[in-house]
Amino acid sequence: MKKICYLLIVLVFIFSCKKKEEAVELALPVKVADLKNETLELTYSGNAEIKPVDEVPYTASSSGTLKIINFKNGDYVQKGQLILAIDDQQTRSSQMSASSEYSIAKVEYDKMRTLYEKRLVTETDYFAAKSRFDSAAANLAATNDSVNRTIIRADVSGVISGLNLKQYQEIRVGDTLFTLVSEDTMELEIGVPANTISMIHIGSAVKVKVSEINKEVEAFVSEVSPAADPVTRQFLIKVRIPNPDRELKKGMYGVASVDLGSTQGLVVPQTSIVIKGISKVIFINDNGVAKQVKVNITNQNDQSAVVEGEGLTTGVQYLIEGQTTIENGEKIRVVQ
Repeated sequence: MKKICYLLIVLVFIFSCKKKEEAVELALPVKVADLKNETLELTYSGNAEIKPVDEVPYTASSSGTLKIINFKNGDYVQKGQLILAIDDQQTRSSQMSASSEYSIAKVEYDKMRTLYEKRLVTETDYFAAKSRFDSAAANLAATNDSVNRTIIRADVSGVISGLNLKQYQEIRVGDTLFTLVSEDTMELEIGVPANTISMIHIGSAVKVKVSEINKEVEAFVSEVSPAADPVTRQFLIKVRIPNPDRELKKGMYGVASVDLGSTQGLVVPQTSIVIKGISKVIFINDNGVAKQVKVNITNQNDQSAVVEGEGLTTGVQYLIEGQTTIENGEKIRVVQ
């Protein structure tokens, strides 16, 4: 009899253990974290092609033979350096003639002015000489300007681009010569939605990630459009990027993150938020049962969000792994 009782006790114990194991196996494994009141740094991100702030195209304003080419594509030039020179014989001849006429007219004018001051010539003769001198001076200035246009100097410091010319080739007025790209300062433009533009101002700090050089560089907002684009309904902002080492090149791609300040609240990772129909929810641990809580996102950045929801307070456990496959009311067990 004692053996039978002992056997029954063992069977009951084994059966109860099996039930507990089944119950544990039915509970889905999840990872959780405690809700905390934290500071969330806010940013707005956009991407665009990087381009130079100053990009100056040069076209010929004089005709003639290209005599001097001092630089090639990719060369860095300082402001004021001579890049090209065009030999325009007609312009040079006109300048020599104008210079000679000016010299003669000046000698005559100086002489007539001296005589006029002594009242030895008439006022008519004096003003006639002055008129001839003024005309000669204007003509010389015009021819000097024409000669100056045959000499092409750098208006800004930068890199030569698009120079496809050969020495001694003939140049005509309007011909494309080259482009001078100033790489000291670059910029990009991104669109910002209406609900964010009020948080961005000239001078707002920006970080720009450039994958081509594997760097994140400091920048700032230089312009904020006061009106939305009629097509995209976004406000364009310009981000200015100092480039003292000239690592950034035209055509590189940048991802700009604009600093929008910070906010306080219950901060959760974006990955913990699940879309259910038209609602956004998180799951909390309600005594071993997954409970779905609809949340309102009050602020967010790319990684995290500040949320509000019924029953959400500091210390409440919420799911950070397993939430995408769980259903409301399912049993869960917390794992490390």
